[in-house]
Amino acid sequence: MSSQTHPINGLIHGLAALTRPIFQSQNYDKTVDALYARVESNPNNAAALLDLGILHQLLGLQEQGLAIQQDALKLQQHFVVSTTEHTNLKLLALMQPGTFQENTPVEFLIENTQIQLEILYILPDQPLPETIPEHDVMLVGIGYTEASKALLERMIPWVAAWQKPVINRPEAILKTSREALKNYTDGASNVFVAGITRLNRTDVAAIGAETAKLDAHLLGAEFPILIRPLDSHAGRGLEKIESATALLPYLQNVSDKCFFLAEFVDYRKSDGLFYKYRIVLIGGKPYIAHLAMNDHWMIHYLNAGMKEDAQKRALEAAGMASFHSDFAMRHAKAFEQITERLGLDYLIMDCGETPDGRLFVFEADTIMIVHDMDDEQIYPYKKPIMKHLFDAFAQFVQTRI
Repeated sequence: MSSQTHPINGLIHGLAALTRPIFQSQNYDKTVDALYARVESNPNNAAALLDLGILHQLLGLQEQGLAIQQDALKLQQHFVVSTTEHTNLKLLALMQPGTFQENTPVEFLIENTQIQLEILYILPDQPLPETIPEHDVMLVGIGYTEASKALLERMIPWVAAWQKPVINRPEAILKTSREALKNYTDGASNVFVAGITRLNRTDVAAIGAETAKLDAHLLGAEFPILIRPLDSHAGRGLEKIESATALLPYLQNVSDKCFFLAEFVDYRKSDGLFYKYRIVLIGGKPYIAHLAMNDHWMIHYLNAGMKEDAQKRALEAAGMASFHSDFAMRHAKAFEQITERLGLDYLIMDCGETPDGRLFVFEADTIMIVHDMDDEQIYPYKKPIMKHLFDAFAQFVQTRI
């Protein structure tokens, strides 16, 4: 690889700037109109096309958004995110085509910093680029999926040959698959990851028909269990299965060909609520991004009723305020060993605690969204805590030079 230093015409708004008005129910019509006007005046305006593709995805029009993105990437693969006028560092993020859930949403982390973000899309069906944009630090933002596995493997020697600092090398990102995470964290101090196995549709049906035993595939497991399609996120297709016979009705409602089956763990606290922490490890140091609680085991922040429940927000505020002196202290050794075993500079974990006090890691990857878009009137405690996290990330990038 060698660096290219010439400027390109690829200034984009980027994911964070386009998400904020939609997330906060603000008017974004002018942005949409301006982007369409730019494309109408120049159909080869790759930057406007890329932003339009992001907007379509954010509005739930994923198929159209991905098609527009493909048009943009046929024209060029290098873009610059408009962040701040005063920059002192260039961070190059390597991304893959696809949804914004398949890459590290780094724009949210550096939105109000002096870091200039350059994005280079790596096309899976093309040779790895011989020249890349000039930069100070490189971040491999391609998240692990079944589809990206081959690309990440191909990138290992390519990235290894680069002389400048690299955040999140591809060989480490490969360790965040659901199965690999279990294997690499097994035996870590005070860490629990539920047993998991990958089964095709036929094998799941056989368990459902009771012609095969669950224990034959997931040693020691008993019902209830959790099942989800491969590469599913945000709870798509994730269900708790109470008995073998419930698997066949489940399969009737999903068309996927391969699934993960995992142990179900009742991690309720003494107040009867399930607690889910989103923790970010930056250079091995833990930071809290949010804390949600619900009376249902499957917790997503947006459907946990946090906005409507002042008592839950009070619990979150207390948990976030005491995080470094309480939760982070209790699990300091766990965070240290997870960092050592995975070898990732930047890692996000959704986790809880088992009844016996172990860190219960639900999933860990490099692509979960960490943001500060919540309404400050409703969540006044969040902004300073998230700023602390963002400052830590910016400082970590700076120290890598």
